[in-house]
Amino acid sequence: MNMSLGSVSLFYPGGRPSGLPEDIVQQLVDVKRKQIVDPLTRSLDAAKLERDVYSQLNSQLVALKQAADRLNESEVFRKQSVASSDLGAVSASVDRNATEGSYRVEVQSLARSHNHVLGVDDGDPDSGVTLGLDDPDDAGLIKADMKISFSHKGKEFNYFTDGETTLSSLAGKISNDDNGVTANVVNIGTGEDPRYVLTIKSSSTGAGENLITDDDGVPGLSITDALDQGRELFTVGAAGQEVAQSGENALFSVDGVQFERGDNQVTDVVNGLSLELHQAGSSVNINVAFELNSAVRAVSSLVNAYNQTNEFMSKSMEYKAPLARSMVARSADSLLSRLIYEPISGTLEEPYQYLHQVGLELDRDGKLIFDEEKFLEEFEINPRAVEKLFVGEHGLAGKIENSLRQGFTDKDEGTIASQMRIIGSRMDRIEQRIERQEERVEKYEIYTAKKFSQLEMAITKYKSMQEQLENWMDLDYRKKRR
Repeated sequence: MNMSLGSVSLFYPGGRPSGLPEDIVQQLVDVKRKQIVDPLTRSLDAAKLERDVYSQLNSQLVALKQAADRLNESEVFRKQSVASSDLGAVSASVDRNATEGSYRVEVQSLARSHNHVLGVDDGDPDSGVTLGLDDPDDAGLIKADMKISFSHKGKEFNYFTDGETTLSSLAGKISNDDNGVTANVVNIGTGEDPRYVLTIKSSSTGAGENLITDDDGVPGLSITDALDQGRELFTVGAAGQEVAQSGENALFSVDGVQFERGDNQVTDVVNGLSLELHQAGSSVNINVAFELNSAVRAVSSLVNAYNQTNEFMSKSMEYKAPLARSMVARSADSLLSRLIYEPISGTLEEPYQYLHQVGLELDRDGKLIFDEEKFLEEFEINPRAVEKLFVGEHGLAGKIENSLRQGFTDKDEGTIASQMRIIGSRMDRIEQRIERQEERVEKYEIYTAKKFSQLEMAITKYKSMQEQLENWMDLDYRKKRR
């Protein structure tokens, strides 16, 4: 646009000869723009606002769908809580299959892992292992071509020594193998009188195949001369062994029924209830109950999301509001109200068919009211029937989730996305019209400036001719006076 066309100072330093306002061209251009451009600009702004409100409506409905999705889980209504009268003795956890009730758990003994010690024989069969090696890293204390073997969990494991084998390297070789045991070197003596021995411990508690046994099936290790020369393992004396800790099963009872298990973590005694035994000689009460707050929180979340969506739609559909004539918004509003009022499919034979029977009801303003006290009262009486009102394809949560996803919030085929695309196309057309009308305004400005320029030039010419005529008349008058 040529901004100098309406500027008087560039052409008429003393003002327009016509006496018209200096910005007369700009005034006329502004009027023209208000006539043909401003209505389109207002239409574009209204379309932008409408699109933004649809976007906000979509966000509200998505939030409601997500709340419904979280509620549409049986786990929400079947979540259990468990309490132990003494967590230091017996702790517990539950899953959705646990049966509500109280259980008395008495622990006679805990499951333990077999731990075996290999050292130097002191000659006293009743003393256990009291001697060991004074240096666990001295290869000269262990003879080469010796075989150490044991069975564990139904498999046999064999280890051979060579000229570089030390007590420490033997422990590492056993521990690094996939045998279910851990080997360590420990000092049963003192710093001044070290006595290093090898301990081999099962990684699993319990008796039976969890024990570490020799070739005869007795707890311990088999040590033989691979060269069949009758040699001993250690150069300082014969090897000595003892059971430091027996591998034992846990013995306990639940409500008077006796059980024996190879692990202190018990999952197969009470359906859905897992026990972990910590202290022998203990007696503990375990209580399993529905966690009512889980369902209350999920329903409250849905109610809050519903009310936020309802409030937004109500304001957006008020007279002269952006969605006042929106069939999409009215359809969503009608759908949500209908889902609350109508009976839940598949509940004809159930104690409850309507949401108001468990504390959910719309007030006169369309706000969803949640009576938690009534909900908890009915839930405690018949939790499965209450669950059926909300969960599943025909439950409230399932119907809200499916209806909103299929009818409104789908980013490709939902009605809101479709409406926003329509508005976007309309905005494109308006912008194109604005661009064309701006071109018309620019041409009008050039045309008007030219016309007024011609007018000013004509007026200037006429004024000049008038001045000449007046001068001639004055000159003629003076001549006659002489």
